[in-house]
Amino acid sequence: MITKNKIFKVIYAFSIVIIFWYITAFFVNKPIIPYPHNVIKSIFSSGNNLYIHLFYSIKRMLSGIIISSVIGIPLGIFTGYSRKADEIFSPVVYLTYPLPKIAFLPVIMLFFGLGDFSKVFMIVLIIIFQLIVSVRDSVKNIDSGDYDVLRSLGGNKKDEIFHIIIPAIIPNILTSLRIASGTALSALFFTETFGTVYGIGYYVMDAWTRYNYTEMYAGIFVLSLLGLFIFFMFDISEKILIKWKK
Repeated sequence: MITKNKIFKVIYAFSIVIIFWYITAFFVNKPIIPYPHNVIKSIFSSGNNLYIHLFYSIKRMLSGIIISSVIGIPLGIFTGYSRKADEIFSPVVYLTYPLPKIAFLPVIMLFFGLGDFSKVFMIVLIIIFQLIVSVRDSVKNIDSGDYDVLRSLGGNKKDEIFHIIIPAIIPNILTSLRIASGTALSALFFTETFGTVYGIGYYVMDAWTRYNYTEMYAGIFVLSLLGLFIFFMFDISEKILIKWKK
């Protein structure tokens, strides 16, 4: 699934970051930049409840991605396939797509409270529009000749969706999700600093207020690993779903 070359690149990049981190910590020589080995030691400390916070962050992140995919992908296919649906939904999507979604967090919390739902809703709000636009444009870019060939063989609209549209748009869907997940991860960190006592965002900011910089960097490090893990999952999905891609 993941090639040796890609693993080597990750190890190489990781090594460069760690070396630069050590050099910076050595020259700064202040608690605000602890050494990497102390941060990693903090992650595996028996008294550290970081994993509980990580569990909540993963749950919220995956929930947002799944809900966005379940709603956004079919809606994108519908608007790209049907001209009438495109005329109805596209103006609304294009009007709301450029808006800074994170600015609506106070409004969302007023309506849905401070629990998990408001945080997942924010992730969905950020990802779903990117998915709809990407899928819609991918469907519109399919050559009309592909439909003609299938119709000449007796294919119906259902066959067009499952044998032409879906295989054609999978690469763009995965690319959109890969990009959107990075943005959503940043939004998740921001939302977890409000009205919660669980999540990596809360963990990092709580450590910061207590001047525990080692734990603060531990949370940032784990959050970065979560983003890298999500990217790897999309790479694996791409290898499984797009076997023809080199």
